[in-house]
Amino acid sequence: MSIFSAFCQNEIEPLVGNFEDRVGLALLFQSESYQYHAKKVFSAASTIKVPLLITALKKDPSSLFTAPLPKTGGSSLLEYFNGSHAYSLHDLLLAMISISDNSATNAVIDFLGGTAMIKQEFLELGLVKTQLNRKMMDFKAKERGLDNTTTPLEMVTLLSQLTPDYLAKVRYYLSKQLFSEGLGFFLEEDAVEHKTGSLYTVFNDVGLMKLDQQLLIYAYYSEEVNIGESIDLAGKIGQAIKRWFENENHSS
Repeated sequence: MSIFSAFCQNEIEPLVGNFEDRVGLALLFQSESYQYHAKKVFSAASTIKVPLLITALKKDPSSLFTAPLPKTGGSSLLEYFNGSHAYSLHDLLLAMISISDNSATNAVIDFLGGTAMIKQEFLELGLVKTQLNRKMMDFKAKERGLDNTTTPLEMVTLLSQLTPDYLAKVRYYLSKQLFSEGLGFFLEEDAVEHKTGSLYTVFNDVGLMKLDQQLLIYAYYSEEVNIGESIDLAGKIGQAIKRWFENENHSS
């Protein structure tokens, strides 16, 4: 058993084990992985914006979106701006990730040709259980059983398979998120580059933790767990990882 695997079994599994299958976790560090209910399908909430970002970055980020911005409510700021404005794809992606703007996200979905087109793009990325079945804040569709879904393992695999140049583009946007909840909750401000997502009793966090010059890729998902409790759990996982890495580095 590797040092990383032993650490995860000894320190991470006792944390997540109390929640049984209501929590899913996938970690990848130096080609070593840890999985806990990592193949389970969870509601993606706003972490669906990660594969959406990766898909959108195939396009020219300077391309303009000139249609009226969709009004969605929820986490949205751009829809309240006055006057007509043509947004670049870059602007929309930045708003989609940094403040989880749902109007910007729905505009990106329209820009990419709609949910059916994006589903095909996701399949080409190797995503099977990660599905965009509705736009943001479309609760009527959710009532019909249409939800955006993913698994921790698919998210980590997706990020791990990007080329270094493409990953750098993705990291630029992930580094701009303004919400600190998740694995970096108890860490220094720039410890992670990530995207969170929450809805009712759902809290998720997907991203990369910076450990000196190395990256740990992670995906944390929860359902039917109090959001405050889930944020605390995610933060403790991140704290444990950082403490382990520093101890290993110091001891060597």
